[in-house]
Amino acid sequence: MFGFEPWIGSIGYRLRVQPGEADDNFTVMIAVAFEGLVEALGRESIDRECIMEDVEATEESDFSMFMEEGGDSFVVESYGDDIQFDAVTRSTESADYLDPDVDPGYIPASVEEDVTVEQGRRAEITPETWASTEEKAKLHTLNKRAKGEGGGFPLIPVIIGVVIVAAIGVTATILIKKGFFKKAA
Repeated sequence: MFGFEPWIGSIGYRLRVQPGEADDNFTVMIAVAFEGLVEALGRESIDRECIMEDVEATEESDFSMFMEEGGDSFVVESYGDDIQFDAVTRSTESADYLDPDVDPGYIPASVEEDVTVEQGRRAEITPETWASTEEKAKLHTLNKRAKGEGGGFPLIPVIIGVVIVAAIGVTATILIKKGFFKKAA
């Protein structure tokens, strides 16, 4: 199942993917257009693509992909089984920095292979520059706890709650032993 959902923290929407069956070779892509001029292409918009290539997922995989507000990073969050993929970004911004003899339809990509996002985690993927002129420029990937639905159980509040309950129990026990709760005669 594929679906677009409104999502706070993104540029409007996120793409939610629940394959429903194991697959080890599919591609997921989102593209976003921004205001701006790309002189080499004669365009009045900047187009950015974020691609997950060679995605490996199980029937229990459940993940989303979206462009973060501001458009600098794309994010992949896993809510089910772990997923693995090659991350690719490219932007028409590159066209203004390429040699004029290069085919105007060629847009270089930034690539990171074998990115794994475990259940309850998120990968924030950012190119060194969106205006890359390298054939396979470097991507930076920050892997941390997921913020979205299904992002794991919040363990810290549970630990704090257990500590508070234990402290109350110990305090009550001490007060009972000291006779604090006895009725006055």
